[in-house]
Amino acid sequence: MRSYQNFVLGMALLLSAVAVIRTSWLPRALSYPMGLSGLAYLVQGWLAGSEGFSHSHEIGIVSAEELNVVWMVWLLVVAWRMHDSPSSAGSEATGRLPS
Repeated sequence: MRSYQNFVLGMALLLSAVAVIRTSWLPRALSYPMGLSGLAYLVQGWLAGSEGFSHSHEIGIVSAEELNVVWMVWLLVVAWRMHDSPSSAGSEATGRLPS
């Protein structure tokens, strides 16, 4: 069951990385750690299914979690900067969406 969960999470992260690449308001470089994290989860799923909970599986877990921290913090910083930008401040004052 754990291998299926890791596999699906890895595919979801890879698809999210593709979505980041296709958006214009997020930095494309953000998709690299996100995609690498997805690949790490795919490897975890394969290792959990073939070897069980081995030392190799633990290395995959640690690497995926470290990559998750990188892209999540980066996304948080991007979101804060977008919130503090002058165009969003002007739209909040007028109640209109930025164009």
